[in-house]
Amino acid sequence: NLSTYSAGLDLFHVFSTERDLIVGYRYRYGDTSHNTSSTDHSFSAGVHGKIIRGINGTLRAGYQYRTQHGQVTLGESTYRSWTASGSATYAINKKANLALTLAKDFSTTATDSSVDVLTASLDAQYAYSSHWSLTSSFTWGNTQFLGTSGRTILDPGPPIVYGPERHDDYLSWTTAVNYSMNEHLKISVNYLWFRNWSTS
Repeated sequence: NLSTYSAGLDLFHVFSTERDLIVGYRYRYGDTSHNTSSTDHSFSAGVHGKIIRGINGTLRAGYQYRTQHGQVTLGESTYRSWTASGSATYAINKKANLALTLAKDFSTTATDSSVDVLTASLDAQYAYSSHWSLTSSFTWGNTQFLGTSGRTILDPGPPIVYGPERHDDYLSWTTAVNYSMNEHLKISVNYLWFRNWSTS
């Protein structure tokens, strides 16, 4: 079990009628049922509104560090990395648009391991008519395991490795055909392809 508490403060500066500048700080504390806890500090800056011509959204990046407390067996208990988050949309025309999302942040897995996760996704939507629409999404993710270098969990089968020796990459693709008969009935047919690669 994982309980997470966070608080943040953002300062907005109206740079123009189309764009705001953001500077922010976020504090996050996580407590697990494995008698471990983590403290995250994140400092970021970014832009909200018009990012560049034709692309609107919010994009921010910065620096973060995590300190682990409790049963840290091997390796350092403090981890530092860059962080980012954002979403942006681009309207190709009145019927089609693209949306890009990006996120990089520390998190804790169900096996009580700290990881640094980077994900990026591109979504496309095309409204063929008032009833029919097509959507498609491509997502890539990378999970870098942190700390506890060389620790393994022995189980029937190959050992599961955690720590800096392990990182996972995945790709996924989703496409859907949507039909809206009226405000009461909407039908969607979806296809999902997913693949994960791991050094473990």
